[in-house]
Amino acid sequence: VAALAPQALAPQALASGSTAQAPLEKVTLQLKWRHQFQFAGYYAAVEKGFYRDAGLEVELVEAQPGDHPMQRVIDGEADFGVGTTDLLLMRDAGIQVVVLANVFQHSPLALMARKDSGIENIHELAGGRLMIEPHSAELYAYLSEEGVALDRLHLVEHSFRTTQVIDGAVDAMSVYATDELYDLELRAIPYMLFKPIESGIDFYGDNLFTTRDQIEAHPDRVRRFREASIEGWEYAMANPREIVQLIQDRYGSPKSVGRLLFEAEAMQPLINAEIIEVGYINPGRWERIAERYAALGMVAPDLDLDGFIHSSGPAGGQVFANRMIAVLAAVAAVLGALVFWYVRINRRLQREIAKRAEAQRELEKLDGQKSLLLSIVGHDLRSAFNILLCYGELLVDDGAKMDRQRRAGIHLSIRDSARAAYTLLSNLLEWASMQSGAGKVTASTVAVAPLIEHVVALLAPQAAAKNVEIRVGETDGPTVHADPRMTETILRNLLGNAVKFTPSGGSVTVGVRRREMETEVTVADTGVGIPPERLERLFQVEPKSPAAGTAGEQGSGLGLVLCRDLAAANQGSLKIDSGAGIGTRVSLWLPAGRAA
Repeated sequence: VAALAPQALAPQALASGSTAQAPLEKVTLQLKWRHQFQFAGYYAAVEKGFYRDAGLEVELVEAQPGDHPMQRVIDGEADFGVGTTDLLLMRDAGIQVVVLANVFQHSPLALMARKDSGIENIHELAGGRLMIEPHSAELYAYLSEEGVALDRLHLVEHSFRTTQVIDGAVDAMSVYATDELYDLELRAIPYMLFKPIESGIDFYGDNLFTTRDQIEAHPDRVRRFREASIEGWEYAMANPREIVQLIQDRYGSPKSVGRLLFEAEAMQPLINAEIIEVGYINPGRWERIAERYAALGMVAPDLDLDGFIHSSGPAGGQVFANRMIAVLAAVAAVLGALVFWYVRINRRLQREIAKRAEAQRELEKLDGQKSLLLSIVGHDLRSAFNILLCYGELLVDDGAKMDRQRRAGIHLSIRDSARAAYTLLSNLLEWASMQSGAGKVTASTVAVAPLIEHVVALLAPQAAAKNVEIRVGETDGPTVHADPRMTETILRNLLGNAVKFTPSGGSVTVGVRRREMETEVTVADTGVGIPPERLERLFQVEPKSPAAGTAGEQGSGLGLVLCRDLAAANQGSLKIDSGAGIGTRVSLWLPAGRAA
């Protein structure tokens, strides 16, 4: 476990305003994961001096994949810890753990799958490949409640990488809805989230805990630590941006500001600090959680919870208010269960209706594709072959009588028409493969530089003939995680379009850069640009009129549609910025691969 050494903390975090006469007591808090907003309250308690004012010097220890952070508290390697409701399983095993505060009033733990995976409900996870992280008993309770046989689950070791689901290596994985979903939101990948609360399983999330031995040996220190921690949480949830910056600057978190802010916002309704006092513990709710585990055979039916909850807690009117809230929450839970039952029945009916509607849409889609294919073949492909036939016949019949300049012009026209026909045929075949489902993605880590060099070499003669310069910026290093053949097809079309619509004397510039989890490839030209009215219809496949300012250059638009679809198939996207007379810039975003 990589611990944050006390000297690594800024001096002001531990010693600012330090006027206390007695030396600070050193204690250790074991986090359940790496430094991120999930533990914001503890960072705030250190930074704002709440622990110091309580006479404590607190070391925050982050966890690593493969660790068992809750066990470190049991083994005496840490004084306090952050744990899940698996604390009940430890209690059942005779380990005297004690809950000090329920920070997350609702658990963020859920199961996530891609929306296009074909999985429509929780039952379809049976038999699939699942990654479920340790200490996730509530997910097993959820699956069992839904009638999913646990012995049918094909579990694989959790890698804590959402790319496993994104790439299809596993069908679903356990995630914190406050964290990992950012990866999919960033890439605009639709996903399904299966939450235990949908089956009425509403467990606590992160719980601050310690051991009975710790309380008996240092009762006052435990009280002071709990109160200072809660004060830190209240501050953190009221000042999320400040704590996000602190996590990055002071604790070296590799997570971006955007990701940490996403986490902070997603945690607000789970902690619910505006309604319920931070850390509030409802003993009756813990009893219900224990009953749920007992029904599944995870704990004994008569599990004794005496001493499981620390006696410190909200006092006076706040306790009464919290109890009233708990009653209201119980009523809401009953109503929610009724609504869930109704929704489930309605979904079944909607599913049957949707199947019929989907079949009708598929027929309409196939009919539209047939018409589109005939339109492209009838217009663009026939035009190219007409030029080839006409000029070919002309050379055969009168070639010997022509002067060299005229023959050269005809040769150029034949070459350009052959190139256009070849490109169109290649795109048609690729597009047809995508539409039929045969164009499966075989993703791997691909170095971008060699692909760009290859495509530039292919287009060099065409660019030279038009007196268009192709400039390649710095491309060493960045990689993408995508299908190599599809990536080359996208680059070939984007660069080909840029050269085609750039007049003589212009230039095309290619650049690559990595941004967090994505790699951006840009193709910018000094061409005629695209006016707004054409930009709106850019991704519609139809015969296009010649672009103004070019030598009659036109096309079907199939190349751009193909680029967009291929990018989407590789979890990427395409963005086009242009305007009449100012050139065009196309940005291709693809998931970043491993370092070259």
